[in-house]
Amino acid sequence: MNDAVMAPQPVSFFSLLHAATQEEHRRLDRLIGLPTGLRSEKDLVRILTAWDIVWAEVRAGVQRDRRPAGHDERARLLVSAVRALQRIHADLAELMAGTRAGRSNHLDIPPSTTDDGLLSGLLDAEPGVWAASYVLRGSRINGGTVAVKISDELELPLGVATSYHSDDAIGPAWAAFRRRLDAWGRIARDVDRDQAVTATREAFTVVADRLEAALPAVGRT
Repeated sequence: MNDAVMAPQPVSFFSLLHAATQEEHRRLDRLIGLPTGLRSEKDLVRILTAWDIVWAEVRAGVQRDRRPAGHDERARLLVSAVRALQRIHADLAELMAGTRAGRSNHLDIPPSTTDDGLLSGLLDAEPGVWAASYVLRGSRINGGTVAVKISDELELPLGVATSYHSDDAIGPAWAAFRRRLDAWGRIARDVDRDQAVTATREAFTVVADRLEAALPAVGRT
């Protein structure tokens, strides 16, 4: 048998990154999967506001440095940030419209988290661009399921205020991202790969902290 066929294939960088951040994955997954902890539309506003702050900081971070970093990943992340923000703002507008229609009261609460620059700081270096993309793209993979749970829990009409969570483009975009990440991992220096792992852990922590702060008390127990 041909030796080339028998030779073991290198583990993809995506797989290595996933294996190295299992604890961080579990924490963020628990927070994202807690729509049943939402007690009112105010709680959904707080969650969407937290995501708005996260994505706005990413958008600012990738725009701040125009150098070619992460090959085209910086530009792709900017497009994703703009798309995410548009959907978040549409969801918030629908919730406010529902308030005016009498479904809820006083949804214009202040945000529970602030832009502290932690995410944008990661975007200064190429490994950090890949790290932020990995965390934020991956956080939306099961959004369709979460959207249905949100609608059921808050008794919202299906499709109302769940545009951010139920973006149909996420699945294909995630598959394409995985291929780009693996391609980068094959040519990156060991020091850059190590930095990407560290940056991914940091990105997970920042996003999880902000979501946890935005969740109602019942969602944090």
